[in-house]
Amino acid sequence: MKCVVPPEATEAETATPDHAPDARGRVRGDTDGDGVEDLVVDGWYRPVDGGGWRRNLAVLPGSRKGRVEPSDGVSLTREGVDIVQESPGSPRLGAGGVLATGDVDGDTYPDAVIHGLEDGKRGDRIVQYLARGGEDGVQGVTALSRSLPVFDLGGITDLRGDGSPDVLALRTPKDQWDQSGAARCDTLFVLRGPFGRDGNPVGVTAVDMSLGGTVTTRHVLWGDFTGDGLTDLLAESVVGDPDPSDEADEPPVSDHVELYVGTARGFAHAGSPPGVEPWSDLLDGHPLSLGDFDGDGADDVLQDRGLHFGGTGFLSGDGRAGRGPAPAAAAVGDVNGDGRDDLVEARYGRRHPQGSVAVHLGGDQGVEETPRSTFDRRVLSLPGGPSHEADSDYLGWDVALADLDADGRDELIVGYIGYNRPRETNGYWVFPGTPEGSSAEGRYFLPTHALGTG
Repeated sequence: MKCVVPPEATEAETATPDHAPDARGRVRGDTDGDGVEDLVVDGWYRPVDGGGWRRNLAVLPGSRKGRVEPSDGVSLTREGVDIVQESPGSPRLGAGGVLATGDVDGDTYPDAVIHGLEDGKRGDRIVQYLARGGEDGVQGVTALSRSLPVFDLGGITDLRGDGSPDVLALRTPKDQWDQSGAARCDTLFVLRGPFGRDGNPVGVTAVDMSLGGTVTTRHVLWGDFTGDGLTDLLAESVVGDPDPSDEADEPPVSDHVELYVGTARGFAHAGSPPGVEPWSDLLDGHPLSLGDFDGDGADDVLQDRGLHFGGTGFLSGDGRAGRGPAPAAAAVGDVNGDGRDDLVEARYGRRHPQGSVAVHLGGDQGVEETPRSTFDRRVLSLPGGPSHEADSDYLGWDVALADLDADGRDELIVGYIGYNRPRETNGYWVFPGTPEGSSAEGRYFLPTHALGTG
């Protein structure tokens, strides 16, 4: 593995093209190549009669008939696939959910990455598996090399524009305050594709984002902010010593954001984009959402109700600006088929015993501040209530958008667990996309325990 330091971006590399690149191609998430998006769910459920959480990893094919049937999928867990999971899982603890897909092995069929846990000498260790798409859909998994960093499948992209898929892997430094330089190449990795049949990439490149050892990168988000079709990065970093009692001659703590633009030679450092604040700083984070809300081919940044449009002027701060809703997005996609990204927010957990999911539509001026539709248990006519003050129905713990019927509009997929007593059947509510947005009319439920059981 080699370590590279991103060069400074040239003016041409930060410019916005006159025309957005042609994004046509295979349907995203279409694991079997039939032209309809599919759903890969790492499902967990707790039986009604009690007991621990059980796993049902399933692939559900989309259908032009307009409705996904739970029994139509393939349950990889119940097919005997040996995915290590020594520790019990629970969606409340962040395990499971609808998995992102992307073509890792270069065969044009999207794949999915699955995580398992095993007991290691120093605690639980994540084991990664590749679920390969193909003409017959996903039929099995391949264990990836344990020497590879743990990565987020949402980072699958053609970084260099050479037609080969690459994967971005982000690993938080063990000590985010280490300014010694030891972790300079310990945060962001580029796994160069395509992955072979043995589960290994062509190579791994570590990216030094320490700016000469002066900062420690804590978080990275990716999108196409220049609109040239290549992946760019927003990197949040910290500078200085966080301990005010430390008498060492250190600068005061500060958080800042840097932009790295994608180029044919890899990532290049393009400076700090004005108006974009650290989204998870020391005292009070400023959650942000990314998406092409105005449909011009460049991703925009929505933060603290301020909308910074991508494209011309994004880096200088002289670009278009607008306003939008404050909450961070649980999912971004196009629910009404107008070519502009829409934003979905979710509220659940102890502060929200009755979970809710709201949909804000995108448009020429950005994202509507007022949600076009909101879904909760009252809309769904669900019975029951919390059994204690900390009980929540966890409606919205997992949210995804996918065009499951190939009509050009994303369905809204909302995870549901239910109140603690009585134990309810948990799974996913599916709300159809319409020209007006997500609709409760025609909604249906996918019980986790029934996915892919034929």
